[in-house]
Amino acid sequence: MEDIIKANYDNLSKLDKKLQLLNPTISLEKGHGILLNKNGFIIKSVEDLIIEDTLKILMKDGSIKAIVKEIEREGGVRSMEIKNLSYEEALKELEIILDKLENNNHTLDESLEMFKKRHSII
Repeated sequence: MEDIIKANYDNLSKLDKKLQLLNPTISLEKGHGILLNKNGFIIKSVEDLIIEDTLKILMKDGSIKAIVKEIEREGGVRSMEIKNLSYEEALKELEIILDKLENNNHTLDESLEMFKKRHSII
């Protein structure tokens, strides 16, 4: 009988340890945040987002609401959601990029990134 009780206690203890490892608040205590979309689902990839999406970021002591302004995909290639830009918004973005490039106070990498962004708008 004692063997059965001990085995059950050990199984219960193992399950409790697994649950503790899966507890999302542990991640929050380490300084991480959990991103949720407007429907409350966890966001796992930039592919799940578009420009102007509203996010909720859960932190250990509260939450933050944020709006997506720019998306940077892996590899550092920045892109804007073109389908969400009106003609006026695209024109404004191009004017901003042109102004920055004309000022010529950027590194080559920064200039190339701006050119890529410009290319994705046209």
